[in-house]
Amino acid sequence: MKRRTVLIGSAALGGAGLVALRPAVGGGMHDAYFGRLSAALKRAGLMHPVLVIDQQRLSANIAAIRSRAEAGKLPLRVVAKSLPAPGLLGAVMAGMGTQRMMVFSAEMLLQLLPLHPRADYLLGKPLPAAEFARVIDRAGAAAVASIQWLIDTPERLAAYGAAARARNLTWRANLEIDVGLHRGGFTDPAALRAAASSAAGHSATIAGLMGYDPHVPKMPSPDGAFADAQAIYQAMIGAVKGAGFDPARLTLNTAGSPTFSRHCAGTVANEVSVGSAFV
Repeated sequence: MKRRTVLIGSAALGGAGLVALRPAVGGGMHDAYFGRLSAALKRAGLMHPVLVIDQQRLSANIAAIRSRAEAGKLPLRVVAKSLPAPGLLGAVMAGMGTQRMMVFSAEMLLQLLPLHPRADYLLGKPLPAAEFARVIDRAGAAAVASIQWLIDTPERLAAYGAAARARNLTWRANLEIDVGLHRGGFTDPAALRAAASSAAGHSATIAGLMGYDPHVPKMPSPDGAFADAQAIYQAMIGAVKGAGFDPARLTLNTAGSPTFSRHCAGTVANEVSVGSAFV
């Protein structure tokens, strides 16, 4: 009972301490900008959750991002999952003057292919081979030419190859590389070179590399983390070059909204991806 009494007393003291340390609460109504949005929704009779896009602010964001990308001479790939409405996605692509898009699921691909038949698609995550086959079977073999499929392991490369051979077609593989995020992808240049060298045996051509680096600004030394990521990427470029591929003819994708500005100031890649920064 004494130990229980002490524990209860400690818990009570801890709670009092937390209350004392809590920062002041600053509640209140929305500021004038959000107040006007709320009033407009009420006038429109929209009393349920709805996505509202401020077209002036969106246009300003597009102009700012395009200015940075063009200053860095980097083509930009629009990340579709961050702009989940056809009109919004189309407006951003038109504003950026790009037909490059990053998508994250088979269903997303199947919806976007008819809307943007001339776009170049890069998968932002590796899909199961069954989803690769489903897209081909639903969209047709011609659609395969516009898609770069993200491959993170030799096993996935082989599984896609088996599905492609069964359908008598060739496909484009983009190899995911780990530049410090540690969520997946090739980590060893020798393994990457071996995978690239084996692509033809799996009915594939190597379309490029993808190294995603949103960890950089969260590290204790963002500058050091960026330099490390660049060094890894450069080593991986050397690996595919050693396998007989010309880096100048490949898609060397990188970045994301947290890091694209760094790449616009100088990068070993040749294109950047941006999504959420537009909104």
